[in-house]
Amino acid sequence: MSSSSRPPSGTLNELMLQAERAILWSAVGEEWREIRAPWVDACSSASSPQALAELLVALGRSMRPSVMHSRWPRMLPKWESKLGLASSYSDVSRMLLALEMNIDWNQATKSSRFRSGSSRDEWRSRVRSASSSTGASGSKPFSFGTLSAKPPRTFDDSSRFLAHGDMKTGYLPPSAPVSKKKLRKQSAGERKPLSFGHPASGEQALAVPQLSRSGGSSSAATDRTSASRSPLLALRRTQSTFCNSAARRTFVQALVLSSLVDPT
Repeated sequence: MSSSSRPPSGTLNELMLQAERAILWSAVGEEWREIRAPWVDACSSASSPQALAELLVALGRSMRPSVMHSRWPRMLPKWESKLGLASSYSDVSRMLLALEMNIDWNQATKSSRFRSGSSRDEWRSRVRSASSSTGASGSKPFSFGTLSAKPPRTFDDSSRFLAHGDMKTGYLPPSAPVSKKKLRKQSAGERKPLSFGHPASGEQALAVPQLSRSGGSSSAATDRTSASRSPLLALRRTQSTFCNSAARRTFVQALVLSSLVDPT
């Protein structure tokens, strides 16, 4: 890159180029060799947040998973979505910080500037304060080339995305995984409890199969009309709602016996 096309010092363009130059060839995919030259030219002359956001998406997609932190694959869709909604240089700078903080620089670079924590802190401070681009006119268009992929997914509400991260540092945590125990509790909560006797308003009584003496199964309990005609069946259903105390059990047994006695 010639000095004439180098962006002014302190701009977001320059800081993006510094990060890209520090990345080893082994840390990016093979397709990056083909698009690096047009990418550098486009980044040097980009004059809008949207142009820089598109260039940053290309760089993030090219990073090999082996040089990224384990949370990066889960963060990548959110990261691309936010860049698709970027409308200011501060939006792009936060996403540049998010990318940089998820790179394992011990494997991705030989640059002492990006291996040293203090040097990276200085670079991050400059990224946070960078609020303007080159302002050059006639910026060169950039094509993804072999990196062409689906457009970034967008959030219906971008504030939801920012609520999960640190707006100052650009850190975007992955979504918290749902534990199996919590899933079991949720699925158990969706089950309706068995209802005996009279159902609540708006609900239907659940069928409770009754075992016959011959060993078969009967669904007569589902018919409330037939239950009202049969004292034994009604008492049998009522008995299930009683507590297991001896007094109430004796009371129910006495009612059953009295219904069997012929009054004549």
